[in-house]
Amino acid sequence: MSRINAVWAFCAVLCLSTIGGANGARQLLNHCVSGSFPPCAAGTSQAGATCFNDTAVPRFAGDDAMVTHVVRCYSPSTDRGVSVTGGSGQSLDAGSNVSFDVIEDGCSATHSNAVLLCEHLNVNSGLNEDSSTVYPVSDWRLAQNVPEAGMYCGTGCGGDGLDTWVMFSTISPTTVSP
Repeated sequence: MSRINAVWAFCAVLCLSTIGGANGARQLLNHCVSGSFPPCAAGTSQAGATCFNDTAVPRFAGDDAMVTHVVRCYSPSTDRGVSVTGGSGQSLDAGSNVSFDVIEDGCSATHSNAVLLCEHLNVNSGLNEDSSTVYPVSDWRLAQNVPEAGMYCGTGCGGDGLDTWVMFSTISPTTVSP
């Protein structure tokens, strides 16, 4: 490998890990297997009644800050996911600087609005079949890894098989061309 190619490869790895996730890069993941039902195929796992790709890798969404994709949020306290629609059982913190009006096409929003929707979301019912959940659930955020993202597969809004916003801490670098 030439010195120039080595520098580009080093920069790509450093840049990708530096601007990933927590530092604000807009990341997408398409890993829910639309129309799949257990038993799941090899390389997939089950989330409720849907399967998801275990080895899915997020990708950068690009530079357009106004592009919209499906908003789904994950709750660490319940290990559950939801599609954000503003429908029955969902509310936002009083005084938050976001409203359900930013949602387009049923459950899509820009990355910045997706982050705000998850941060201020309260789910007041319907997460578990048993009564173990204490409502309202308010610790929502964008998924930070594939198993977390798998927990919202099959949660409605036609989001399976579509790109959803995620916030992984790193993204595997793609092949760098000279």
